[in-house]
Amino acid sequence: MSVHTCPKSRPLRSRLMEFHLPEFDFDEFREIIMMVANRCNLTREVADKITSVEWYEMGTKDVRNTLRLAKLVTSVYDVENVASTIMKYKPKIPNLSLITHSDYNLMVLDIRLMPE
Repeated sequence: MSVHTCPKSRPLRSRLMEFHLPEFDFDEFREIIMMVANRCNLTREVADKITSVEWYEMGTKDVRNTLRLAKLVTSVYDVENVASTIMKYKPKIPNLSLITHSDYNLMVLDIRLMPE
């Protein structure tokens, strides 16, 4: 694996499409969680618990986090335990408000898996 910083993010960004989507409101988020729960064969109670934990306790509105959580749990009790473990051990994110736009461009990482 090779990791290095990229001084300018334009070449990387030119190969990707950027979308700025509006945030979900609670009802939209809950509807998405219900669909995820159906696919993962989870009960409505578990889906409701995931929704409230993700929205209120974890403060995330990211469906990818919900998918990860849904794959790990089978009961309401599991949701509480797994969510508390995730919150306890998640990586600490630095205060990004202190980083200027030009500083942020220097922090973009280009990570590629290199064949051995």
